[in-house]
Amino acid sequence: MTSRQIKKQMLDYLVDKLQGSAPVITPTESEIVSGIKTRYISLFKVWNTLESDTVILIDTVYPRDSFARVYSIVREQSKGKVTPIILKDGENFFKNSAESHGFKQRYGLSLKHYTPSQINRMITFRPEELFIYEKKDGWLQYYQPKSEKLNESVVTMKFRPVHFNYDHIDKRGLAYELHNTDSKEIRIWSEEDKNISKERAENSGPLMIGEFNGKNYLLKRH
Repeated sequence: MTSRQIKKQMLDYLVDKLQGSAPVITPTESEIVSGIKTRYISLFKVWNTLESDTVILIDTVYPRDSFARVYSIVREQSKGKVTPIILKDGENFFKNSAESHGFKQRYGLSLKHYTPSQINRMITFRPEELFIYEKKDGWLQYYQPKSEKLNESVVTMKFRPVHFNYDHIDKRGLAYELHNTDSKEIRIWSEEDKNISKERAENSGPLMIGEFNGKNYLLKRH
């Protein structure tokens, strides 16, 4: 599918899965920040009201910190629960760090305390992902398009910082002082294999906006 088709399918999928969670569900496209159209889904709890819960679709890149402005404006206007969901395309979002050009040459020694399996679970975050990471204590939700190996679903994942260790550098070197530095952009999901089942969950059933640990998410609707 083309990028436009995938974005349309993302919207259609979420609207369908949210059916029944609110009396009125309205998908909207609006230019909240100049030059970028933001799509979101409003869930009105009662008829003839302006108050709604809202799902913001992050299916395009925003320059610098402009998504933070979008989030703030939507939250102020909706006056209800707001939760973002990101398109898991592997190109702009959920970008595998290990597949990036020069990654192993640049960071190989400083990541020597990670296993190959852990390095393959490192993701280079865009500003939108970093914003949500900070807002939601490391929990992010992605829309997973259908592929040969994966079902169409909403994927919830827990991320943690990636620590650089420079103790292989001479103690007299300036970089040695940074041996406990955390990466600014790279995060790792499910730091240990045993946690994968607990910290990566797929949901392909009915959805609702609800709270978990005081934060708003798309949750399974029973």
